[in-house]
Amino acid sequence: MVMAKLTQSKSQGTANKPHAGSSVKRQKAKGSDRTRYIKVARLGKVTIYRRGRSYWIYYRDGGKSIRKKVDGNLATARATASHVNVYLEQGRSSPFSFQTKPIAQVVKDFLEHCRDVRALRIRSVRRYRAALEHFLDFVNSKPHLCNIDQVKESTVDEFVRYLRKKERVRNGDKTGSKGKYKTGGIVFILSTCRTLFNYARKCRLLSPYEENPFSSFPIEKMRTRQSSSVDLLNGSELSEFFKACDDWQFSLLFILSLYGMRAGELAHMLISDVDLSGERFFVRAKPVMLWFTKTSRERVLPIIPQVKPLFEKLIGDRKEGFLFLSRLHTEGQRETYSFGSRAKMENCISTMVDELKDGKSSLSDEELFNLTKRILHRLGKVREDKIRLEFMDVASQIGRSDVTMVHSLRHMFATLAEENGLNPLTVQTILGHSRLEMTRYYTHTGLEAKKSAVQDLLMGKNGLDQILSGRLASTDDTLSDGTSSGTSVS
Repeated sequence: MVMAKLTQSKSQGTANKPHAGSSVKRQKAKGSDRTRYIKVARLGKVTIYRRGRSYWIYYRDGGKSIRKKVDGNLATARATASHVNVYLEQGRSSPFSFQTKPIAQVVKDFLEHCRDVRALRIRSVRRYRAALEHFLDFVNSKPHLCNIDQVKESTVDEFVRYLRKKERVRNGDKTGSKGKYKTGGIVFILSTCRTLFNYARKCRLLSPYEENPFSSFPIEKMRTRQSSSVDLLNGSELSEFFKACDDWQFSLLFILSLYGMRAGELAHMLISDVDLSGERFFVRAKPVMLWFTKTSRERVLPIIPQVKPLFEKLIGDRKEGFLFLSRLHTEGQRETYSFGSRAKMENCISTMVDELKDGKSSLSDEELFNLTKRILHRLGKVREDKIRLEFMDVASQIGRSDVTMVHSLRHMFATLAEENGLNPLTVQTILGHSRLEMTRYYTHTGLEAKKSAVQDLLMGKNGLDQILSGRLASTDDTLSDGTSSGTSVS
């Protein structure tokens, strides 16, 4: 009898409970504002019904009842229902379903995805990690931000204000004067966050009804507004700069400025990269050293006759090794390794890595990168941060302590090349840029060059100088005749 009562009660409850798949109109007692539910159609496992003037879809996903409002007319509702039904028929979760995660966990998963799936280089992963650490610091200061789906467009605005107020030591030093982030740095951080949220969307960690909060922020406009001004040395200062260099500093900084090379490219150059008989040298990747060119392309640069003796002096009687040795190795304070060939040098590096593993069967990418870097420094490689410090030291000697970026030598090469009328495509090839737009960013035309360009235009074949002279002469005649139309006020 008890079971009969329970069954009767359950059947009564089911009869009173509305069902989205029913064609029966549902309405509360008279005087109620309850909206009627009207079944419209059923597509497979998905039911379309109308509630008031809106269309809704109903289905079951993972044992749960799902009701979603469709923005649009009946045709849109049918298309949406058909799309959802395809997922359900294939045994997949609905495209409307998502499962959120803590922000810190998503960042960790994203970096592992970049390293293991996309196979990005360690330097790129490090840059992503450094950029996302700023976002994590910001999130930790906001107790209400726990999961990735809680980040909204207003959150991005707060994050930008946070970055603009934040200060850091320039050039990554641990000590020194602090300054605020430049627009370029903020743009990179925001772009990285946008990529993070695109990854979260693909992993269904965000609501399907919401856009990537970083996509609506005008990051690209920030990039076009940023100032491209870079502190450069002028012609006379450049001459004083190289006169102030000692022999070791000169060989490094002169080649950097002459070819507009990156510091990392110069530091990883080997003797085998230089072809003296062919009067050329190569900038190419060194996989064994875990170093790759920025654009993943090899480029060939010329050795002009005036510079050839400098390359010969750097090589000496060595057959293989780093072309530019550290100061301690150059001055004999540390043992200089000499190798018979590039293959022998690479075998030596691999052997030293195995010896320094401390019994570990395998190393993480980060551990292997740091270990390889230590070995390369032992073999005589110049530290890239050392090149920057030497550059700053020489710049301060000539009274330009404000010039702190060794990369400005690369900007200076592009600027001088443009001012001397070099073909932009040739400059792009020498610098190793994948896009001509980037080469334009590196050029900073000086006032004298602009003045010369305007002067050449004026004195050209178009006769603008004669037109100007004639107009000025007629103006002088008019003024001398007293026929000026101006009003005199006494």
